[in-house]
Amino acid sequence: MARIRTVKPEFWLDEKISSLSYPARLLAIGILNFADDAGRARASLESLKSQIFPYDDAITRNILASLVQELEHIEYILPYEVRAEKYYLIRNFKKHQRIDRPSRPLYPPPPSSLLARRGLVEQSPQEQGTGKGKEGKGDASFFTPNGPTTHPRRPLPPAFAAIQGL
Repeated sequence: MARIRTVKPEFWLDEKISSLSYPARLLAIGILNFADDAGRARASLESLKSQIFPYDDAITRNILASLVQELEHIEYILPYEVRAEKYYLIRNFKKHQRIDRPSRPLYPPPPSSLLARRGLVEQSPQEQGTGKGKEGKGDASFFTPNGPTTHPRRPLPPAFAAIQGL
């Protein structure tokens, strides 16, 4: 079941996020909605399609795979595998989401080797700040307003030529 999540204004100002195509930004927010309270989600294209783009016939499996690659490329999501099942960890999830009454995580934690390689620390939802405004400031890679971006926008992949309005 999707949870109510906060999309902070800094999301739109982040240079890495703004380098994504429009549909990839929507996918980023969708994964945020469907992640468990530890910032983990199933890494299944079928699941993502049915949850985030259920009525968008133009979003094919290949297009969705390219959108996921965009998110992986900027390390918004970190893929990992546990007992032959694939998952994503949303990087910096706990720095930007305040969970007042966390549920037990639905998905297993990533291997500690993944966290160590990325310089991340996995906290249980109970270890998060619970006071208003104590979500944390994040790191320089995501959700840090750096003023107007000066980089060129990433063009939409050719597969999106068939999709009107993007």
